[in-house]
Amino acid sequence: MGDNKDTSCEGRDAKVVLAGTARGPTLWRKVVIVLIVVTICVLAVVARKRQSDPATPQPGIKTSFPVAADNPLDRALTSGKPTLADFGRGTCIPCKMMQPILDELEKELKGRVHVLVLDTRDYGDLARRHGVRIIPTQIFFDAAGKEMFRHEGFMSREEILAKLEELRIPLE
Repeated sequence: MGDNKDTSCEGRDAKVVLAGTARGPTLWRKVVIVLIVVTICVLAVVARKRQSDPATPQPGIKTSFPVAADNPLDRALTSGKPTLADFGRGTCIPCKMMQPILDELEKELKGRVHVLVLDTRDYGDLARRHGVRIIPTQIFFDAAGKEMFRHEGFMSREEILAKLEELRIPLE
């Protein structure tokens, strides 16, 4: 207790401690600034590459799909005749119920309206392109290939014919 040694950081030792801490934040600031600049440069390069690549969808821009006549729907849509496309699958019960109705309508309306039954297993890309969420989905297109109406679920023969008339698609 008789020993009165000063344990505070005064004098020469305090200057060494303070010099070390004052230098530390300056170095960290430089490192952070360099990292921020590098990140900005990388983001700029990536953004420029995305803009120059036409296959990359841009946020907020609706991607248009080119019409490729390598499938029945695109061929029908470019034929100049109205089209009824039914997206379904052979295993779903409402799809099975609609199959004979659509087959009958296809024969009845031949030459005036294209009636297509598209299995989503075989034409998944078309289903995605046209935003099919559930099956069956019926999409009615006018003679110019523009979507006029969409229905999800089972649709009876009478409902289909009524919708065609409502859309002023000639049945005779």
